[in-house]
Amino acid sequence: MKDKFVSAGILLAFFTAMVSGFSVFFNSLAVKAVPNSYFFTSAKNIVVALLLGGFLIALRKKDELLKLKRIEWAKLAFVGVIGGSIPFLLFFKGMSLSSQAAVNGAFIQKTLFIWVTLLAFVFLKEKLSVLQYLAIGFLIIGVYIAGGPKNLNFGLPELLIFIATLMWAIEAVIVKKFLRDIDTQILAFGRMFFGSLVMIFYLIQTHNYTSVFKMTGNQFDWIILTSILLFIYVNFYYMALKKEKAGVVTSILAVAFPVTVIFYNFAQGADILKSFSLQLPLLAGALLILFAPSAGQIFRQKIKALK
Repeated sequence: MKDKFVSAGILLAFFTAMVSGFSVFFNSLAVKAVPNSYFFTSAKNIVVALLLGGFLIALRKKDELLKLKRIEWAKLAFVGVIGGSIPFLLFFKGMSLSSQAAVNGAFIQKTLFIWVTLLAFVFLKEKLSVLQYLAIGFLIIGVYIAGGPKNLNFGLPELLIFIATLMWAIEAVIVKKFLRDIDTQILAFGRMFFGSLVMIFYLIQTHNYTSVFKMTGNQFDWIILTSILLFIYVNFYYMALKKEKAGVVTSILAVAFPVTVIFYNFAQGADILKSFSLQLPLLAGALLILFAPSAGQIFRQKIKALK
C-alpha cells in the first residue's frame, strides 16, 4: 500500500491547532463578559463533560464505559486531575497575580511542545527525524519572536504557570500511553468529567460558585460558544495523539498562535501583513513538521535508487 503524503494524525493536529487559535480569540472576548475566570473555566469544563457524556451515548459507548475496570477508572481520574483541572487553576492564578505575568505566562505556555518532546523521548522512546528536530528549532525561534517577552522575570506567577505547562506536558505523554488501551472519546470524557469534579470542589471551597446566580443571558451564550470549541478541541487533540507522536502533535499546536494573532489584528483593524511576517519562522517550522515524514521518505527512496 502506498504511504500517504501526510498522515491522518498530522492533519488532525493541524485542525486542532486551527480550533485552538479560534478558541483563544473567542475566550479573550468571553472573559471580559464573564470576569470570574475560575467560574468561567469551571463552567466550560462542566458543559464539555456533559457534551462528551451525550456524545458517548450517541456513539453507543455507554456500555463500554460502564465495563471499565477500576484501574481504567483510576486512569481517567488521573488525566482529569493532571490535565483537566489543577493546571487550569494554577495557570489562571498565575495570570491574575500581575499584568507582567500575563505576558510572560502566554510565552511560557507556548513552550509546551518543548517539554512534551523531551518527556516523550524519555518515557515513550519517541524519536524524531532530523527534519522534525529542525522544525522544532524553527518553532522555538518563531514562538520567541512572535510572543517572547523582553524581560522574563521568573517569580511566583511565572512558576505557577510553568508548573501548569509541565502538567499539560505530562498529560500529553500519559494520554498517549493510555490511548493504547482506552477509547479516545472515553478518555476525553474522563478528562473533563473528573476535571469538572475537582473544579466544582474548588468553586465551593472558594465561594466562587456564587457567580452562577449572577449569570446573564449574554454570559451564558459565551460559555456555550467557548464550550463547543473546547469540546471539538479535546476530541481532535486526543484523536491526533492516538495516531501521531506526542512531540509532533504538540509542536503543530504552536500554529494556533499566529491564527489567534491574525484574528486579533483583523478585529482591531491592524496591519495583518505586518503581524503575519512575525509569524514566518513559526509557520516555517509548522510546514516542515507537516511535510518532514514524506520529504524524508522521498529522500530515502532517491538514495536507494542511486545504489
